[in-house]
Amino acid sequence: MNANSQPAPRPWSRRRSIVTVTLVFGFLTVGTCASCSALYLYVWCGGRSSFELQSPDGRYGAEVHYVDCEPMGGSGTKSVILRDSGTRTLLPGLPRGDTVFAARADLLPVTIEWTDARILTVRYPPDLHPSRIIRQDDSWKDVEIIYLPLEGST
Repeated sequence: MNANSQPAPRPWSRRRSIVTVTLVFGFLTVGTCASCSALYLYVWCGGRSSFELQSPDGRYGAEVHYVDCEPMGGSGTKSVILRDSGTRTLLPGLPRGDTVFAARADLLPVTIEWTDARILTVRYPPDLHPSRIIRQDDSWKDVEIIYLPLEGST
Protein backbone atom coordinates (compact mmCIF):
# COMPACT_ATOMS: atom_id res chain seq x y z
CA MET A 1 0.00 0.00 0.00
CA ASN A 2 1.42 3.37 -0.94
CA ALA A 3 0.89 6.65 0.89
CA ASN A 4 -1.83 7.90 -1.49
CA SER A 5 -4.09 4.84 -1.33
CA GLN A 6 -6.87 4.25 1.16
CA PRO A 7 -7.04 1.01 3.10
CA ALA A 8 -9.45 -1.50 1.56
CA PRO A 9 -12.82 -1.54 3.27
CA ARG A 10 -13.27 -4.47 5.60
CA PRO A 11 -15.66 -7.02 4.10
CA TRP A 12 -18.76 -7.96 6.02
CA SER A 13 -18.21 -11.04 8.03
CA ARG A 14 -20.61 -13.96 7.76
CA ARG A 15 -21.59 -13.51 11.40
CA ARG A 16 -22.42 -9.83 10.91
CA SER A 17 -24.58 -10.70 7.87
CA ILE A 18 -26.52 -13.31 9.83
CA VAL A 19 -27.11 -10.87 12.70
CA THR A 20 -28.28 -8.16 10.29
CA VAL A 21 -30.69 -10.48 8.47
CA THR A 22 -32.04 -11.76 11.80
CA LEU A 23 -32.64 -8.21 13.10
CA VAL A 24 -34.36 -7.08 9.90
CA PHE A 25 -36.59 -10.17 9.90
CA GLY A 26 -37.35 -9.65 13.60
CA PHE A 27 -38.40 -6.02 13.07
CA LEU A 28 -40.62 -6.98 10.14
CA THR A 29 -42.21 -9.80 12.16
CA VAL A 30 -42.84 -7.67 15.25
CA GLY A 31 -44.31 -4.91 13.10
CA THR A 32 -46.81 -7.19 11.42
CA CYS A 33 -47.67 -9.69 14.15
CA ALA A 34 -50.43 -7.54 15.59
CA SER A 35 -52.58 -8.60 12.66
CA CYS A 36 -51.11 -12.09 12.07
CA SER A 37 -53.88 -14.02 13.80
CA ALA A 38 -56.65 -11.96 12.18
CA LEU A 39 -55.02 -12.34 8.77
CA TYR A 40 -54.60 -16.10 9.32
CA LEU A 41 -58.29 -16.44 10.19
CA TYR A 42 -59.29 -14.28 7.24
CA VAL A 43 -57.24 -16.24 4.70
CA TRP A 44 -57.70 -19.79 5.98
CA CYS A 45 -61.02 -19.74 7.80
CA GLY A 46 -63.29 -17.57 5.69
CA GLY A 47 -64.02 -14.59 7.92
CA ARG A 48 -66.87 -12.29 7.03
CA SER A 49 -68.82 -9.47 8.58
CA SER A 50 -72.53 -10.16 9.11
CA PHE A 51 -73.54 -6.54 9.55
CA GLU A 52 -72.32 -3.21 10.86
CA LEU A 53 -74.01 -0.42 12.80
CA GLN A 54 -72.82 3.11 13.53
CA SER A 55 -73.48 4.62 16.95
CA PRO A 56 -76.22 7.30 16.90
CA ASP A 57 -73.61 10.07 17.06
CA GLY A 58 -71.45 8.42 14.36
CA ARG A 59 -68.42 8.24 16.63
CA TYR A 60 -68.15 4.43 16.82
CA GLY A 61 -68.95 1.43 14.70
CA ALA A 62 -69.99 -2.04 15.82
CA GLU A 63 -70.03 -5.19 13.72
CA VAL A 64 -70.94 -8.83 14.12
CA HIS A 65 -68.18 -10.91 12.57
CA TYR A 66 -68.25 -14.62 11.80
CA VAL A 67 -65.21 -16.81 11.20
CA ASP A 68 -65.90 -20.28 9.81
CA CYS A 69 -62.94 -22.53 10.64
CA GLU A 70 -64.73 -25.84 10.09
CA PRO A 71 -62.90 -26.52 6.80
CA MET A 72 -59.64 -26.27 8.79
CA GLY A 73 -60.86 -28.67 11.49
CA GLY A 74 -62.04 -25.98 13.91
CA SER A 75 -65.40 -24.48 14.67
CA GLY A 76 -67.11 -21.23 13.84
CA THR A 77 -66.72 -18.16 16.02
CA LYS A 78 -69.13 -15.24 16.25
CA SER A 79 -67.76 -12.00 17.63
CA VAL A 80 -68.81 -8.41 18.20
CA ILE A 81 -66.17 -5.86 17.30
CA LEU A 82 -66.15 -2.18 18.27
CA ARG A 83 -64.07 0.44 16.51
CA ASP A 84 -63.68 4.16 16.01
CA SER A 85 -65.52 5.38 12.91
CA GLY A 86 -63.25 5.67 9.93
CA THR A 87 -61.01 2.77 10.98
CA ARG A 88 -59.85 1.03 7.82
CA THR A 89 -58.29 -2.28 6.96
CA LEU A 90 -56.21 -3.38 3.97
CA LEU A 91 -58.37 -6.42 3.24
CA PRO A 92 -62.16 -6.26 2.92
CA GLY A 93 -63.87 -8.37 5.56
CA LEU A 94 -60.89 -8.38 7.91
CA PRO A 95 -62.13 -7.38 11.38
CA ARG A 96 -61.38 -3.77 12.30
CA GLY A 97 -61.25 -2.72 15.92
CA ASP A 98 -61.44 -4.54 19.24
CA THR A 99 -63.34 -7.72 20.01
CA VAL A 100 -65.68 -7.24 22.97
CA PHE A 101 -67.67 -10.48 22.65
CA ALA A 102 -66.74 -13.83 21.13
CA ALA A 103 -68.29 -17.28 21.33
CA ARG A 104 -67.55 -20.63 19.70
CA ALA A 105 -70.76 -21.51 17.97
CA ASP A 106 -71.43 -22.29 14.34
CA LEU A 107 -75.00 -21.05 13.91
CA LEU A 108 -75.20 -18.72 16.90
CA PRO A 109 -77.59 -15.84 16.25
CA VAL A 110 -76.11 -12.63 17.63
CA THR A 111 -77.70 -9.21 17.29
CA ILE A 112 -76.42 -5.77 18.22
CA GLU A 113 -78.29 -2.54 18.81
CA TRP A 114 -77.19 0.94 19.86
CA THR A 115 -79.69 1.97 22.51
CA ASP A 116 -77.78 5.22 23.04
CA ALA A 117 -74.61 6.83 21.68
CA ARG A 118 -72.67 5.14 24.51
CA ILE A 119 -74.70 1.96 25.14
CA LEU A 120 -74.48 -1.12 22.93
CA THR A 121 -76.83 -4.04 23.53
CA VAL A 122 -75.66 -7.50 22.47
CA ARG A 123 -78.21 -10.31 22.35
CA TYR A 124 -77.51 -14.03 22.04
CA PRO A 125 -79.47 -17.20 22.91
CA PRO A 126 -79.96 -17.78 26.64
CA ASP A 127 -79.01 -21.45 26.29
CA LEU A 128 -75.47 -20.69 25.09
CA HIS A 129 -73.23 -22.66 27.45
CA PRO A 130 -70.75 -20.40 29.33
CA SER A 131 -67.84 -22.64 28.30
CA ARG A 132 -68.42 -21.57 24.69
CA ILE A 133 -68.03 -17.86 25.51
CA ILE A 134 -64.45 -16.79 24.81
CA ARG A 135 -64.79 -13.12 25.70
CA GLN A 136 -67.50 -10.90 27.14
CA ASP A 137 -66.42 -7.36 28.01
CA ASP A 138 -68.73 -5.00 29.91
CA SER A 139 -67.25 -1.83 28.43
CA TRP A 140 -65.02 -0.46 25.69
CA LYS A 141 -63.60 3.05 25.87
CA ASP A 142 -66.64 5.09 27.02
CA VAL A 143 -69.20 2.57 25.69
CA GLU A 144 -71.20 0.40 28.09
CA ILE A 145 -72.04 -3.07 26.75
CA ILE A 146 -75.20 -4.78 27.95
CA TYR A 147 -75.86 -8.49 27.30
CA LEU A 148 -79.45 -9.70 27.07
CA PRO A 149 -81.07 -12.95 26.00
CA LEU A 150 -82.17 -13.06 22.38
CA GLU A 151 -85.98 -13.07 22.35
CA GLY A 152 -87.64 -15.96 20.55
CA SER A 153 -84.65 -18.33 20.85
CA THR A 154 -84.35 -21.31 23.14
